Amino acid sequence: MTDRAILFAHRGASALAPENSLTAFRLALELGATGLESDVHVSRDGVAILVHDPVEIIAGRRVVVGDTEAAELERLERPSLRSLYRMAGNAFALSLDLNDADPLAAATAVIQAAEESGPDALGGLLLCHGRLRVLEAIRRRHPDVGLVHSTAPRYMTGMAAHAQRLADLDVVAVNLRWSDWDADRVGGDAIAAAHEAGLRAFAWDTQTVELAARMLDQGVDGIYADDPSVLVEAARRRASSAALEGS
Repeated sequence: MTDRAILFAHRGASALAPENSLTAFRLALELGATGLESDVHVSRDGVAILVHDPVEIIAGRRVVVGDTEAAELERLERPSLRSLYRMAGNAFALSLDLNDADPLAAATAVIQAAEESGPDALGGLLLCHGRLRVLEAIRRRHPDVGLVHSTAPRYMTGMAAHAQRLADLDVVAVNLRWSDWDADRVGGDAIAAAHEAGLRAFAWDTQTVELAARMLDQGVDGIYADDPSVLVEAARRRASSAALEGS
């Protein structure tokens, strides 16, 4: 596992700027996020667009992402992945939920944009989905991209068995809400079970410094929040604690 957990800004710095906007993504990186999180739908002309919902209400107008050209969506401040890379480079981890009705097409559009940006972009890319058959299909078509299973305990028979199944599918991480990892709440050590199988453990919705720090203390490899400063402060506290323990 990595020595430092990835600090994912959820939909950019969405607590401080419009979610999934270039402004939110830029601000997140300026505040110290080491990863960005967003959602992907595909425009009518096959471009990966960073937007959560397939239908957006923009200035009172109903806009269907899949029926709209990328240039028009960008004009309406729904950015493409290409625009994010042009603005921010690619020296960060990027966690993308494939929310499009055709997640395989979304994965292909994402990977095309990443490849255009350079090898560092592809190396930092993490494609997330809740269905294993979707991840299997992406892996067959794109053997080198990082895949993440975003799930919940009700879809698993137990972390140890589930993590091994994911490892066998060449999935690199499992993403749960923070409370589903928390040893104080669920008992046992799900994080250790994921690590034993060679997976990273990501915890989303760590919206306070206390929650984020708690997850770091328990050994997760990535934390998500709407305000990146929450994550940065949690990481600072964790580093200070580790330094004191080592002194």
